[in-house]
Amino acid sequence: MMPTETTTTARRSRLSESREREIYGVVEDLLRQDGYEALTMDQIAAASHASKATLYRRWNTKAELVITAIRMRRPMLTRDIDTGTLAGDLLTLVRDAGARLNEEAPLLRGLGQAMHQNPDLLRAFRDQVMLPERAGLEVLLRRAEARGELPEGSAGSTEVVYMLLGAVIGRPILEEKDPDTDFLVRFTHQVILPSLRLTPR
Repeated sequence: MMPTETTTTARRSRLSESREREIYGVVEDLLRQDGYEALTMDQIAAASHASKATLYRRWNTKAELVITAIRMRRPMLTRDIDTGTLAGDLLTLVRDAGARLNEEAPLLRGLGQAMHQNPDLLRAFRDQVMLPERAGLEVLLRRAEARGELPEGSAGSTEVVYMLLGAVIGRPILEEKDPDTDFLVRFTHQVILPSLRLTPR
């Protein structure tokens, strides 16, 4: 008899939420300690007291597990932002992003370097982190549009993401400095808000 979809789902979901959180914590500790390239599923299994089979039933690849751990241990940057104006929303967003980048610069820098050599890691980061954040940014823009705040012809969520990524990636290359909160706020005032034809209120 062929297994039903429910049976298959149950088989892949044997870990409780609390157990998954424990494993995510182990993954992040090992990632900070050894880096992505040196990290193995054997290490994760041993440190989390789980079998490799258990890990692979839940996560198909190391890349999927690592990015899921990163995502699940942090709220989305765009979550719960509603200041009443788009300028206020975007400034809140970049302040939160700057704080996170400052706190986790070594971890994020290491992942960024690893993505150049690991298409699976890049794909998982895009699908689980970047695309949901872009969708959250789109909510902020559409909400501003509904308020009559966003002028016709202004940039969309994709363009805003490209501008922010350019700032985050470009500053270390051009200035040998991390993109801290002050820099991102200044960039938002000088580049992003004008591109949206907005002024801070």
